[in-house]
Amino acid sequence: MESFKDELSLNLHGRALSIAKANRQCVACGDRADIFNDDLSYTEYFISGLCQSCQDDYFAEPEE
Repeated sequence: MESFKDELSLNLHGRALSIAKANRQCVACGDRADIFNDDLSYTEYFISGLCQSCQDDYFAEPEE
């Protein structure tokens, strides 16, 4: 499963998820991923590899 996630993240973002997480980097933007707004965002990092800023962008409510 980890190799599938790495391959997927390489195709989507150009970074392997396992390497990004090992270096506490965001898989999407490459910035540091060590400050989160809450426990849910921290947990999400270990699922998606997205830093707080990228999570905010990705999970933002669409504007009407």
